Amino acid sequence: MRIHQITDLHIPDGETTNDKTKSNVLKLLSFAHKDHSDLLVISGDLTMTDNSVQACEWLNSALPETPRTIIMPGNHDKASVLWEVFGPKRCISHDFYFALDIDAYKLIFVDTSSYSLPDDQIEFIKSEAANQASLLFIHHPPDLINPSGFMALNHALENAPQVSEAIKESQIEHVFCGHYHNAIDKDCDGFYLHLTPSPAFQIDLDSEEFYLQPFNPGVRIIDIEQTSITSHIIYV
Repeated sequence: MRIHQITDLHIPDGETTNDKTKSNVLKLLSFAHKDHSDLLVISGDLTMTDNSVQACEWLNSALPETPRTIIMPGNHDKASVLWEVFGPKRCISHDFYFALDIDAYKLIFVDTSSYSLPDDQIEFIKSEAANQASLLFIHHPPDLINPSGFMALNHALENAPQVSEAIKESQIEHVFCGHYHNAIDKDCDGFYLHLTPSPAFQIDLDSEEFYLQPFNPGVRIIDIEQTSITSHIIYV
């Protein structure tokens, strides 16, 4: 099975034909379609203007029929807006947390749009991944990545230590996230964290100040073969 993940689209309002962000998003969607993805996960922060219905409707109209797409909320999204625009086919659950079984693995999706992972979803992780190898999709990283970086200092998941501990106690092997607007793969001493970049802008993970870096839009590819998981980013 091949999964593609894109995140932090930050689609602007309006129909500006020269908009770079929309162009980048279209490149990523086209790549996922042509690369014969089995599943596309869009893991939050769809909008530039928070909760923009117009931006969500633009994305919905741009999504290809294949692959199957799952929409997750980020801290710049409103769950009710996503449900209204994308519906149960792509949002799956009103609560935006659920699990899917695929062969030897379970895919677990949770919602950190409130800047924390609620207690009931932490218990959901523990229960769903208690006895089966699992992958977790979450908007915010459950690890600071670099404690002295701008995103960790100003926009970290509020209960990251609690979430990280719950993951380590479970059978979750890999965690796929966004929010920090950069790319990294990190061994978190109990699980592997995979940070996927944004097609809108890239933030320096090491600087204490907000500093933008030059970038190309990237899509994360996750290949699942029996009991083996590999992942890398393709820049388009």
